[in-house]
Amino acid sequence: MLVRRKRTSPGSRRQPGSRRQIVGLASRTVSAAALATATVAAVAACGSGSAGHTASSSSASPSATQPKSAASSGNLAANGSGLCGAIAQVDSLTVQRTSALPGNHPRFAFPATEKVSNAPDAQSVAQSLCALQPASHTVIACPADFGITYKLTFAAGSHRFAPVTLDAAGCELVRGLGATRHITTSNVVWRRLGVAIGIPHPSQAAFAGTSASS
Repeated sequence: MLVRRKRTSPGSRRQPGSRRQIVGLASRTVSAAALATATVAAVAACGSGSAGHTASSSSASPSATQPKSAASSGNLAANGSGLCGAIAQVDSLTVQRTSALPGNHPRFAFPATEKVSNAPDAQSVAQSLCALQPASHTVIACPADFGITYKLTFAAGSHRFAPVTLDAAGCELVRGLGATRHITTSNVVWRRLGVAIGIPHPSQAAFAGTSASS
């Protein structure tokens, strides 16, 4: 009995080890893909870490460095015009007198407006004003007030500070330096102001003026 062997075509004949090669190739392909994925993830993680660090650094920078304007504003709040924090820069002073009761016809030995161009004199007046204590909130008896007020405008170069007003009589209150202040008989404000504008033997009475009937 003859047995015929079934012939296989060359194209359909399996090559030895071909299955092993395909499996190995697939394994290498998967490994390469996994490595690429891991690399991308690591880079993304590093990038997000750097971005987070940069964001946190940038957000911390403003709080780490306080702008000077914050300190200036605090100074303005404490001193009203900021004059008391910049006395050394003051180089001039303008003094203007006003009367709330012009019908009294008060008389004075000096003009209603005076300009002080001497820096030490202007600074001396500013120092005396800033040394005043805040006025007491208790009720006090004050002399008669005839409405004579002086507006003092200090300047440092081209910068002008907010005016400071002084009542020449009554309770002799000072406004414009934050809390209202009070000139007492022991203060040197009137004397220094008189020296600055050239009044001989200056006193509070000279700034309060005299009535026409005196």
